[in-house]
Amino acid sequence: MKQDKAHGIVIAPNWPGQSWYTKLMTLTTRFLFLGQANKILEMGQRMKDMDQKLPPD
Repeated sequence: MKQDKAHGIVIAPNWPGQSWYTKLMTLTTRFLFLGQANKILEMGQRMKDMDQKLPPD
């Protein structure tokens, strides 16, 4: 996006501990915090079958 000077919308979790998070924040000009994952996301059957959890609050 930066090299092509493209505009876009990225929907990503607020996970500061992830390696990609810092790079994403350097590309960001504006952001909108939607809220805690457990309040806006619904876990799908595949995640349930794999015994995965939503990100922490």
